[in-house]
Amino acid sequence: FLSYRPVYIPVEILYYLYIKVFLRIHLKLCLIVLGQVYRYKFHNIGLLVLFLHDINDIQLEFTKLNVYFKTRGGGYYLINDILSNMGSVSFSITWFWFRLYWFPLKVLYATCVSSLQSVPNIPFYFFFNSLLLTLLCMNIYWFLYIVAFVAKVLTGQMKDVKDLREYEATLSPSQLSP
Repeated sequence: FLSYRPVYIPVEILYYLYIKVFLRIHLKLCLIVLGQVYRYKFHNIGLLVLFLHDINDIQLEFTKLNVYFKTRGGGYYLINDILSNMGSVSFSITWFWFRLYWFPLKVLYATCVSSLQSVPNIPFYFFFNSLLLTLLCMNIYWFLYIVAFVAKVLTGQMKDVKDLREYEATLSPSQLSP
């Protein structure tokens, strides 16, 4: 007889694998959108999408730098702690503002509604809009992670802000096998 033995995989490994797959889908989607925008001369919408998404990346990198700098050389630097907390708050606000408010309001309205009113037979209308709607769904998904992170910090479940992606560098192949 075959016996059933449950296999327990640590949550960190599942998170690691899921993020890798999700990020690859996200990057491939972005490359397809950028290539097709350039190919079919939809530059205005492409530039607006890039601007609305890249403005948050600047704040994210600023916040990550301050998280790393607050404990360096064996010392604790209060200014970097304050800047990292302020950066986290501003990142969360601008993520919502640019990716979940302005992106649907300006980009999706322009591509889904206004474009059909001005030019009825747009090439690849459904293809581009499905890619943009997928991007919006990914933005909502990531925003849920941001809200969960903020909730953990506000409720005291997380005492110190750490970058979880450092786990990738310390994960050995023997830890991946069950």
